[in-house]
Amino acid sequence: FADIHTVTPHLVADFRVSVSDLTSHNRSAGIGSNGPELLGLKGVPSGAFPTFGVSGIATLGSANHERVQMPIRQQQYVNSWTWVRANHVVKFGGEVRRSTNIDVLRPSVAGNFGFGLQPTALEGTANTGSGLASLLVGFPNSFSVRATDPLDRYSFYLAGYLQDDWKIHRDLTLNLGLRWETDTPIIDRDNRMNGFDMRAINPVSKTPGVVRFAGLDGWPRNQYQADWNNFGPRVGFAWKPFGNRKTVVRGGFGLYFAHPFDHAVPNLNSLGFEKSASLNTPDNGVTAPFYLRNGVPAVNPSG
Repeated sequence: FADIHTVTPHLVADFRVSVSDLTSHNRSAGIGSNGPELLGLKGVPSGAFPTFGVSGIATLGSANHERVQMPIRQQQYVNSWTWVRANHVVKFGGEVRRSTNIDVLRPSVAGNFGFGLQPTALEGTANTGSGLASLLVGFPNSFSVRATDPLDRYSFYLAGYLQDDWKIHRDLTLNLGLRWETDTPIIDRDNRMNGFDMRAINPVSKTPGVVRFAGLDGWPRNQYQADWNNFGPRVGFAWKPFGNRKTVVRGGFGLYFAHPFDHAVPNLNSLGFEKSASLNTPDNGVTAPFYLRNGVPAVNPSG
């Protein structure tokens, strides 16, 4: 929605509102299937085709079963003004943008089975020493299931600016401006975030460094402090050298500030906020955590 309103012959206001609502759904081909039942696997959650990581050959099944971002929403409010007076064209205004994202990551819905190269034995059979052989005789090295709780996160972008295009001579115009902007830290509505406290002493190792959870024991909800002093000057000019009507020389300078995540997409920090369970060989492949023919032992995913 946009409304350009002429307030006076010298003053024009521009109001704009926009809302974008996107959905991202990355899913493996086996999502929604009864893959474990078709393979005869017992004790494995249904709803996807299991993943088999076998040393020496390509992974069987998807390495990431499903990720749903619904919605990815932005609400933007922009107000710009233009004031013309004598030799000045002054522009000023501001912007507020609210971004939200509800994210669910289910990397291993029906289980991730690992088969290694370590020498293994299965009740009297010869040592295999092969990941593929370990798969064929049903001797896994590891098993895991993982799924995060919904992560409902939001942040704001705030900005304001002032610019004066000043025609100080018929052959010279100066552009003088200043922009302020900031990106607030991402906040999780349910505090499902954590960080690393470099000063706290780990009670186990007695060394600095402890994982802290947002909103607990005095640890803040945001990952970092917002930067409120991002002032970026703008300076430019347009010059007709010696009144030459065929030549214009232009130049300028500006200072800009990028978002903290401009060069990387933040991953889901699910430590402490996911349902997960794992089983591993206790002796580097000599003993299996279970045999495929017997099914996966009962595991209770912890949150």
